[in-house]
Amino acid sequence: MRVALLTSRLAPDSPADDLDSLVQAEAVGEALRSLGHATVNVSADLDLSRLLAEIKAARVDAVFNLAETLMGTDALAHVVPDVLARAGVACTGSGGTALVLSNDKPLAKRLLAARGIPTPAWAEVWSETGAASRTNATDLLTTPFSQAAQKGPDARRTKSSRPTRSPATRGLELFTATQQMGLFQQPARFAPGPYIIKPCREHASKGIGQDSVVEAASPADLAEALAKAHARQGLDLFAEAYVEGREFAVSLLADEDGLPRALPPAEMRFSGQWRRTILTYDAKWNPECPEYGLSTRAFDLSPEDAGLTSTLSALALACWRAFGLSGYARVDFRVDKNGAPWVIDINANPCLAPDAGFAAACEQAGIPYGRAVERILSAAVRTRNTHA
Repeated sequence: MRVALLTSRLAPDSPADDLDSLVQAEAVGEALRSLGHATVNVSADLDLSRLLAEIKAARVDAVFNLAETLMGTDALAHVVPDVLARAGVACTGSGGTALVLSNDKPLAKRLLAARGIPTPAWAEVWSETGAASRTNATDLLTTPFSQAAQKGPDARRTKSSRPTRSPATRGLELFTATQQMGLFQQPARFAPGPYIIKPCREHASKGIGQDSVVEAASPADLAEALAKAHARQGLDLFAEAYVEGREFAVSLLADEDGLPRALPPAEMRFSGQWRRTILTYDAKWNPECPEYGLSTRAFDLSPEDAGLTSTLSALALACWRAFGLSGYARVDFRVDKNGAPWVIDINANPCLAPDAGFAAACEQAGIPYGRAVERILSAAVRTRNTHA
């Protein structure tokens, strides 16, 4: 096949996490060429007419999508796959809808809650514009489910009805990962403790530092912390109950029949001195940071973890189904002191760099990098042909 390697159009001084997509494109291209495919490089920005014209002129059979950002934000990652799908072009990874649901983290947590998948309690600050758009989106997620959400030590349960929202809604609203009769619940009480403040629509740990974990004794404390963080970063933010404990990632890869397979879970282990054991942006991307290189990925889990790893894999597969993921993905977890797992992030199109977690999980499963790339490409072509 002739395959377009699609990356974001980036400036030379773009952030390290954005430039990493070029590293991925080089590795994926080398793998595809070694398998007999021809490749051509294409870059994406918001000039979608130009992009479609270039892809058409290149006469490609498929697009390998490595474009993770548009206009400097991950919030628009769904745009290009959506446009390509409408044009009938095979595109790797998850489609536009799955990317919208997973990239908007509060929206993702609402879907997790609606499907009975455990995710830490969280708080959102609503603005006039945000409330209007989220009200409509939330209506799509409140379908009933047959299994109750997994209970955890810090979750609050209540039988109050789902709050009504309007464009005028403002202020802090609190949610837990539970549901009654298919409707979201708002907790009756605030749970004091540590919360981690995160950007709503960014990945790669953007906006996350050691100071992102705050202690909140009241809703007012949390609202104030969110307001201060917003003033510093200029990003839409939410607060998630911080789970002190272990961190895991489960990568998923579609097999030859298109069905998802959970790869061996990886645990992130932290050495040295950490205020909080979280993967900050600097720890991932800044070699000058003291935390850089102090976290390692481990697959040599104890036999005592067999039950936990089985649960993590099952939950990751449940996330695949809930979000309509395709090709490949990764689900991140925290596991609390009682051994209960909590989903903290859904990565619809995770990093494909050879030294990243997805490639490492494939290696642990006995799947060479090139074969994994081929499977991702095959899934895209199969999906396009199914909907043609």
